[in-house]
Amino acid sequence: MKITKSNQLNHSVDQYKLLSSNAGVGAIINTKLGFSIMPLSIENWKFIQRVENQIANNKNSTQKDIEQKAYVNLVEDSRFISYLRAFEGLPRLKYLVAIPHMQLDDQFNTIKYKDSPLYKQYIAPQGLGFTDDDLFVVPGMYFPRWMVSQKSNMLYRYEEWRDKWGRRPLQKFAPPRDGNEIVNKYTNDDGEEVVEYALLSQMPFVLICPNGHISDIPWDKYFSARLNEGRKIFNPGFDLFGYRNCSCSSGRPKHELFYTENKNHSEGFGVLKCKHCNEVISLEGIMNMKPKCSREKPWLGINGRTVMTDQECKQQGTNKDSTMSVALATANSVYYADAFSSLYIPEECIKNQSGIILTNQELSAYDWLIENDWSQYVENNPNKGRKDYWTDSFNADSDFGDLVLLSNSIQLSDDEIAHIKQKFFEDEALQPNGKLEKTEDYRFQEYQAFAVRTSLKHPKLSFKEIVLPASLAPYFEKICQVETLCLTKVQTDFYRVKMPVPVKIRGSIVYPNNGSKIYGKSPYEVHAIPANQMFGEGLFFELKRDFVIEWARQNAAKYTNRDERMGSNVSLVLDAYGAPAFYLIHTLAHLIIKELEFSCGYSSTSLSERIYYSNRMCGILIYTTDGGDGGMGGLVWQGQPDIIEQILKKSLVRAMDCSSDPVCWEHEEGLNYAACFSCAMIAETSCEYRNLGLDRRALIDSDFGFFKDLL
Repeated sequence: MKITKSNQLNHSVDQYKLLSSNAGVGAIINTKLGFSIMPLSIENWKFIQRVENQIANNKNSTQKDIEQKAYVNLVEDSRFISYLRAFEGLPRLKYLVAIPHMQLDDQFNTIKYKDSPLYKQYIAPQGLGFTDDDLFVVPGMYFPRWMVSQKSNMLYRYEEWRDKWGRRPLQKFAPPRDGNEIVNKYTNDDGEEVVEYALLSQMPFVLICPNGHISDIPWDKYFSARLNEGRKIFNPGFDLFGYRNCSCSSGRPKHELFYTENKNHSEGFGVLKCKHCNEVISLEGIMNMKPKCSREKPWLGINGRTVMTDQECKQQGTNKDSTMSVALATANSVYYADAFSSLYIPEECIKNQSGIILTNQELSAYDWLIENDWSQYVENNPNKGRKDYWTDSFNADSDFGDLVLLSNSIQLSDDEIAHIKQKFFEDEALQPNGKLEKTEDYRFQEYQAFAVRTSLKHPKLSFKEIVLPASLAPYFEKICQVETLCLTKVQTDFYRVKMPVPVKIRGSIVYPNNGSKIYGKSPYEVHAIPANQMFGEGLFFELKRDFVIEWARQNAAKYTNRDERMGSNVSLVLDAYGAPAFYLIHTLAHLIIKELEFSCGYSSTSLSERIYYSNRMCGILIYTTDGGDGGMGGLVWQGQPDIIEQILKKSLVRAMDCSSDPVCWEHEEGLNYAACFSCAMIAETSCEYRNLGLDRRALIDSDFGFFKDLL
């Protein structure tokens, strides 16, 4: 396809991938046109902008008002929104905005926004006559920004190439081209002469920082520093971005560079050469460079020609300046998304662990408190807690009632004020040991929805318990066919260089706070974030908890020599709730997924696990959603008593024979024991714990396996 105008320069990204490990805000996406782009932060997304504007202009807008006036679909999951407010630092979050589905015209690669369901639902009936191509799309920018002419090999920043384009129409500067190099001339159907200019290609290297920053290598400064400083440039912490360019020996104020790849070098390193003085610098060894961090956050957008930067960037837990690492733009280390998913649970199923169940009026007052007065207080007093707020703000509890009445016209009784106050304090104290416990409590609500009911009928969650086969009854409390489930997924942070590793400090679980946010403004100004809501089906397994506990007690000594030097949230789960039971439950989930691949035809990559494990949970949810192969009943069908019995038995028998045995069976390093991709590992996109915490022996060992009598 020949691209000749800027409105054709589009790339299709699956809406589900925008909240995944490789295509979110701040990621680098390789397009089919041969360019790399970086999605901008969510305040640049027009459909998010419209929601924020509607909220700002009319604070009393209902969900229906927002949808009709902002032309969006909002995701309904109040439980999830409450969690994100309380534990993800978004106290004023009100809405989850569904990412719109868009298509491109196959012939011209233009956006078919008039075919969008949202356009047909909200815009066309009003006769608004929109012609905005950006109506529902996600904006991006070219990254890396340094580009090379495919004909002349000249190397400049994108902005300099655009300047050299001169007065030619900017819409023709798409894809970016070298305005000084003509590669073709022809006459079009209208008799007009068309001139084609040489395309540009992007430099393949970027600099990444553990705190989420990312930059181009400043090639002009690199060239000057290598000329003047030699290999000193490779000293950790070298101030490359602050280095002053040297003048060219030809008398010009700066060097103009060619970039030539070395086709004979296995790593593909090339050379930089000045057009005027002919000085040459090799890129060999560049992967060892660790300059002082640039603090740049290009995904926040470019204001004129100034890249947004942080004031400082320090190594985690120290006062030392952070350094950057060189990576290929296509490397996995460039981007790690921190996504979180929520299973929809109807309100009537939610069990409040503190015993406080707020009425609708109390909940309205509580939401107002969290979004407004408390948010303003904690923004100005970040080191103070909720009891400090209450003491500083109210001489008596009745003063809170007066404030709510004045600010939000809600009349509260003394008992209602007491309920809200108790809930307000307990939400802060409910999980004293960090994010693991917060997630555990949230998951327990989902677990309870299945555990305490034999069936449920709801548009977003529908399941029924099966009659357990006699052979499975000693091991399972229940198995449920989940005919309908609804999963909501969001992303708030992302990381670079390596995955975030939580640590345990003085008994508390501490997660790294060096991730970057998908938004650029204050979290107190965020009222809407993008989300995907997916429907699907699944199978729920609840094991006999007493049996599991006794088995784990008897076999605790077999799981005490774990090598945890690698660090992982798996280690924290094992320490918090015990290792043997986790190995049992997690490995069982993987074996079921691998067996379902044979029995129902779904690829293992389209199936996912949801592990329910703690001091009070002992279960598994295997599911598929409409983003994968499933959703048409094939998985639920496997839950019939006679079929699921055979699936479980076959999965255990198949696990006894691994092509990597005996090496796999005898493996005892890291967080895995007898597990490899030939037997127990699955795609990491399907596993919640990155294929860690697995051991076939926990299930099938002839001496101590949990299911040894079932074989």
